[in-house]
Amino acid sequence: MPSWVRTDAAADRPRAWLVGVRLDPESAGDSDLYTLYLDAERPVATAGSIIFFSDPALAAAALARDDDPAVRDMAIPDQVEIVYDVPMALYLIASENVDRDAIVVNVLNVLFDLLKATGVPWIASVKDVLYPFADHLTFSQEFGTYLDAVSGRRQEVVNAVLWGIGAVASHATVLRDADPG
Repeated sequence: MPSWVRTDAAADRPRAWLVGVRLDPESAGDSDLYTLYLDAERPVATAGSIIFFSDPALAAAALARDDDPAVRDMAIPDQVEIVYDVPMALYLIASENVDRDAIVVNVLNVLFDLLKATGVPWIASVKDVLYPFADHLTFSQEFGTYLDAVSGRRQEVVNAVLWGIGAVASHATVLRDADPG
């Protein structure tokens, strides 16, 4: 279960979480796309495509398109639970040594979830680079020593993240309006 999931009295009933993804480095921290996590286990999806949307007001339309009819009656969240900042994560990996706010590990973990939801098979070299890096970040905010211990590792990690983003993007549907067609 993702670290941002809060437990509460309504934990017995299925719940959707609204999450944002920042892709544009010029967007000043705002989300460029959104998706819903259903029961904190998976993103909303249809036919192997993750459903993203450009405006939180489209959350109900996204939920209505999910493959599982049982989730279509979930309450729609009215606030964004977390924003995954992809440009900042890439900047930190390429140029910094410490991830004090867990931006990188959060982006990696959601990337793993999204790739799992698409069913895209991992390229071994990508998995071999990202999993150990995510494991390292789980226990340490400092990552520069880890990356710089092997020549070219920073670029390998950046390339692996970009591969993952491309794999998710190629298996994504983006809603721009509520039209079900």
